[in-house]
Amino acid sequence: MMKKHLFIIFLFIGFLINAQTRISGKVLDSNNLPLEGAAVYLNNTSIGTTTNELGEFELYIKDGVYTLIVSYLGYETIQYQIDTKKPIRKFTFKTKETGDFLDEITLNNKKHSAEDRAYFLSRFRNSFIGKTLFSKNCKIANPDVIQFDFNPLSKVLEAYVSKPIEIINKDLGFKIYYDLVHYELSVTKITYLGYSRYEQIKGGKSKQRKWKKNRLRAYNGSKMHFIRAARKGNLTKEGFVMSQYKRIPNPDRPSDSELKETRKYLRTLNIDPKGTKTFRLSSKKDSVMEILKKSRLKKFLYIMIKDSLIENDFLVRSNDQVIMKFTNYLNINYMNEKEEYNFRPGPNRLDYQSSKLVLFTDSVLLDKSGIFTEPLDVFMEGYWGYEKISDALPLDYITTE
Repeated sequence: MMKKHLFIIFLFIGFLINAQTRISGKVLDSNNLPLEGAAVYLNNTSIGTTTNELGEFELYIKDGVYTLIVSYLGYETIQYQIDTKKPIRKFTFKTKETGDFLDEITLNNKKHSAEDRAYFLSRFRNSFIGKTLFSKNCKIANPDVIQFDFNPLSKVLEAYVSKPIEIINKDLGFKIYYDLVHYELSVTKITYLGYSRYEQIKGGKSKQRKWKKNRLRAYNGSKMHFIRAARKGNLTKEGFVMSQYKRIPNPDRPSDSELKETRKYLRTLNIDPKGTKTFRLSSKKDSVMEILKKSRLKKFLYIMIKDSLIENDFLVRSNDQVIMKFTNYLNINYMNEKEEYNFRPGPNRLDYQSSKLVLFTDSVLLDKSGIFTEPLDVFMEGYWGYEKISDALPLDYITTE
């Protein structure tokens, strides 16, 4: 991952206009020349602007804590934390051109065949855009900016971008510019991080009504909805039911090492020393097949520790801060909306949406915008893991039912 260098010159200036805070400054290159057309925006929102011919920008934002992003094609991305409770300064951001890292990745990509790239792009799209109902009308407009690196030994797929990915979401009415910083897809998990900027798509009254309805559907039961409800103390009222579980290995399922040895032994039964196939069955082989049948069982079992949690069981409030703290697994059921067919095809589809959370640290802070302040400290399974960019909303989204 490329290193980012940030040089900031501060000049004190701070005041409020109409209960908003003015953010202003300029963006320069390493030679102190202004960068015209640089994108300056609040991460994961629709609030942003571009610099003029002098490299200057101006934004008005509501009170809060934000990550300000400065992005310009061919230059390193800048991120800066802004807290409107502290004195606001006029900023001068200096950035410099990127190195040869992406050129190296581009050269490596020439080794991939067209079929390989199509396969990598398909896996990227499914894991990044998602497979929800809204994903069907969510398109990557510039797939050529995405480069891939695949390790055949670890089977890990990584992705890099030469410029922000442009995503058109026709169901939610947004164009998203996603500056991908990290993407890694393995056999067991997907991790991606980046900076996103939302733009409203223009549309008539019928489209506006459709987008309003779809956005509310995407919001209901989402991680953003849960965090905002948790901060307000409205989880139960808004349809969330929580419980605590621990996970144990399934005693009826063979271990991974036993399955590996069993498959190895099975191959010796199928091929004789001369290399010719044999179809002779034995009692030993029959027992082997029984072991392999058990491999289809769930690897882990979830044992309930406590049902129907109240907020004090996993939330800690201190002044304006709300902190989530728990051990083992937190199970979150959203009771007001059933699962989509794509998530669980067939008759076993549930009438509610279920997600599981694991903390990699002792606790995590819940931001009022609706995010975990340290997203890598939380691992999500279930429905929230199923929902991806195609169901994502900007942090300045407000429900207007």
